[in-house]
Amino acid sequence: MLTINQAVLVVDDDPDTLLLITMGLQLNLDWTIITANSAEEGIFKAKANYPDVILSDIDTPQINGMQMLRALRENSVTKNIPVIFFTGIWKEINVQEYAHLGVKTVIPKPCNFLTLATHIVQAANVIGKCKALSNTQ
Repeated sequence: MLTINQAVLVVDDDPDTLLLITMGLQLNLDWTIITANSAEEGIFKAKANYPDVILSDIDTPQINGMQMLRALRENSVTKNIPVIFFTGIWKEINVQEYAHLGVKTVIPKPCNFLTLATHIVQAANVIGKCKALSNTQ
């Protein structure tokens, strides 16, 4: 388990998905996990907590993940926070467009929590190990 004091902000409007991702990350990362159930709340919590990485659903109500990303990039406090998107609308996205806007990666839902944790560690440029895949399945 990674034991560096880091924080990840997880943004998803579905409470069940938010809970599952939080639980999955707790098994694979020894990080502080901050949650937000909307993109608006995600922007607020990113400004207040300055997490090392933001993991966000793309398809959120009111403002979507892309709008949240643009708002984060326009703010001097949050503009450099790495963002990872995860989505259930995988076939409808343009990965190159997201990469052009500075998204580290886009992960389809449902996802393997070890894979998710690995992407978070890579996005934060942290050297460390997540639990072995065989221990998480």
